Amino acid sequence: MWRRPLFVIDAVLMIAGGGREVPVADLCVGMNKTILAPDEIITEISLPPVEAGSHSAFMKAGKTSASIAKANAAILLVIRESKCTKARIALGSVAPTVIRPRKAENALTGETIDDKLIRPAPGLPPKKRARSAISGRPKNTVA
Repeated sequence: MWRRPLFVIDAVLMIAGGGREVPVADLCVGMNKTILAPDEIITEISLPPVEAGSHSAFMKAGKTSASIAKANAAILLVIRESKCTKARIALGSVAPTVIRPRKAENALTGETIDDKLIRPAPGLPPKKRARSAISGRPKNTVA
C-alpha cells in the first residue's frame, strides 16, 4: 500500500545493485512482480517538492481474510483559489497493478471545488466523505 501515496506525488526510487532511478509508477509490472533484478534493492525514495495548495488523502476499504485491503486509493489535489489545477488518483487492489483513473483526474482538473462537485455518496458516514480530504486541514492533508 505504500506505493499509492508515492505514486500520486511522482516519487522516484533509487535502486542499489543496478545503480538506477525508477519512478514508483514503473516499479510493479504485475501481481507480486516488480522490475527489480534478484540482486537489486530499493535504498532511497526521492520526493519532489510539495506544490502550494496541495491536499492529499489515502483511504482503504474492507479487508480480506488475509488482512489485505479490498480496495484503496490515494488522491492528490492542487487547489488554487477554489479551482483544482492538478488531480492525481491512484487505485490499488482493484487490478494487478496500481491504476490511475485519468478520466476522473481530467474531470476534476479545472473545476471549482465546492459542495456541488464534491458530494458524498449516499449512506457514507460523514468522516469518510471525499469532501473531508479537501475541506479545512484534516490530519491527512499535505502542505
